Amino acid sequence: IAGRYTTFDRELDGARVHVSTYASAKKAEAERLAGIVLGVRACLEAWLKVPFPFQDLQLVEIKDWGWGQAPPGVIFITQEAFMTPARAQMNDPDEAAFYTRGVNERIAHEVAHSWFPHVAKVRRNEENWLSESFAEYASIECLRQSMKDEQQGEYFFQRAVKDWKFGAREIGDGGSVYLASHLSGEREKDFIAHRALLYSKGPLVIHALREELKKKLGDVKGESAFLTWMRAYAQNFTFKTGETRHLVGILNQITGEEWQPWFERFVYGTEMPKMK
Repeated sequence: IAGRYTTFDRELDGARVHVSTYASAKKAEAERLAGIVLGVRACLEAWLKVPFPFQDLQLVEIKDWGWGQAPPGVIFITQEAFMTPARAQMNDPDEAAFYTRGVNERIAHEVAHSWFPHVAKVRRNEENWLSESFAEYASIECLRQSMKDEQQGEYFFQRAVKDWKFGAREIGDGGSVYLASHLSGEREKDFIAHRALLYSKGPLVIHALREELKKKLGDVKGESAFLTWMRAYAQNFTFKTGETRHLVGILNQITGEEWQPWFERFVYGTEMPKMK
């Protein structure tokens, strides 16, 4: 329907990705995107200890701006992901500049959807943060780990945290992550709040939990507890449906403490975690 595509194939240690570019062949851009996909995939496999669930991954360019989707085994991503600065000048440089900011993060986010929700599945609308917020947080963590310079990686991660805080200001203490799906998309302010809850407050809550565990248990044990929690969710609910209540139970078991009140405040409730 869209026109002619050119497909480039890349394989690394048995992992295959096929990148299809729209209209003109964009080999350099396809190679760059395949590298991001394979890097994030390898990181998430190591981080979660759950294999990538598909034999191949198809990444397809869409002639549009500013969005991505990840049905099983496929990533649809819009054209700014395939643009070098030179190519952007050939199109609409102002529009391209706006949409290309954070495009690597968007690619990584769609890769992370292979685990959230295609491995750890989501059935109820209220649990959609287990897909979007967890994919957002895990993808940013893996982009941090993929950077060769540790200081650069930490700067990148803290910049993402700052972006989440900024986005969460749209709702302040007035929005529940758990109830985000009940916001109607008909009004612009509801659409903005819905995105702020799932893509800003949600990952910020996950990070706040990570910091709270380190505060309670110390940096090393807290970090270990957080990673165990993430892995337990992905492993215990591989191709099964998980819910927020299960995550609370897992955390209770790992730490020997009761975490329901914490989730009542920040996930089910509307309170915003206070972080430096």
